[in-house]
Amino acid sequence: MGQRTTGYQLPNPLVYELGNPNFTVYHRAALGGLAATIEAWKKNPRLKPEGIAAEVDAGKVEIWWDKELSDRQFIRRLLEASFRLTPDRLIDLPGHGIETDRDGLRLAIHTGLCGTFLQHNKMRPGEKTPRTLKVQVEGEEQEYLLTYKAVNSYAHQKAQGTGLLGDDDQAPLPPVALIPQSVVPGAMTGASELEGPPKKCCFCFT
Repeated sequence: MGQRTTGYQLPNPLVYELGNPNFTVYHRAALGGLAATIEAWKKNPRLKPEGIAAEVDAGKVEIWWDKELSDRQFIRRLLEASFRLTPDRLIDLPGHGIETDRDGLRLAIHTGLCGTFLQHNKMRPGEKTPRTLKVQVEGEEQEYLLTYKAVNSYAHQKAQGTGLLGDDDQAPLPPVALIPQSVVPGAMTGASELEGPPKKCCFCFT
């Protein structure tokens, strides 16, 4: 892990137990997404991030990574492999298991996700001019031309607002990470930010 002497250091391997009593419903949902993503890596090894391995069972996800990788490099590679974009700039989540020829389904999910907290341009900067995509409905020969807002990036890819990533991949992780208010619907930050340990927060976006 380098010469880091301060800050938080992730345990390697990272183990997430579904039965952890400290997990909220949002953490459990994120853990399900992480498990689905790992299963997608097994089916398509080219999606698997280099230097990272993982296993899933009915109640646990375990992830470990090469000791040459810093914690920030590990998190960055994990997010890059979990939250992708297609060449057409559609949000692509490998954990959904959408086949490459199912553009209609992918477009529907892309549109739905952009209607969540990602609707704010700062959370998903993209092109001003809408793109078009030909989509064929199953069982029909006719193709439909649909428009959509292409995305250049989105918050999940950078753990935006958490403070987990930065320009220096060798810098130690902060002792606590911020939980964006938008990730927990109905939560209010009040006098202080929503916080949690990096171990608990680094998979909130997966």
